[in-house]
Amino acid sequence: MKVEGFLSREFPGQSRPWIYPALPQDNVLYKDLYDGLYKDEPDDLAEVISVLGEHTYVSIKADISGRHPGNKEVDYFVQLCLRTFKAVAQDEPDTDVTIACAAAVV
Repeated sequence: MKVEGFLSREFPGQSRPWIYPALPQDNVLYKDLYDGLYKDEPDDLAEVISVLGEHTYVSIKADISGRHPGNKEVDYFVQLCLRTFKAVAQDEPDTDVTIACAAAVV
């Protein structure tokens, strides 16, 4: 399964970034494709490769709105990704979560 198609199917009527829930003025998660592991985080990249056993993958970053704790929404989204893809998730201390999926982008 391809990640961009998955996000568009799960969050219809949206494109980059995908928002959850898509309610006016009550958005909690802003999700987009992320290539920072390749560029900025070599230690995290090495860990992802050791777990997934592959170098071809795409990452999704879900930024949490500062207006909400986002715990329930993050849990839902991470579980959805982990059920759909061979993937690993990493919680970041600065209010976002990164999910690396062994999958094609589009």
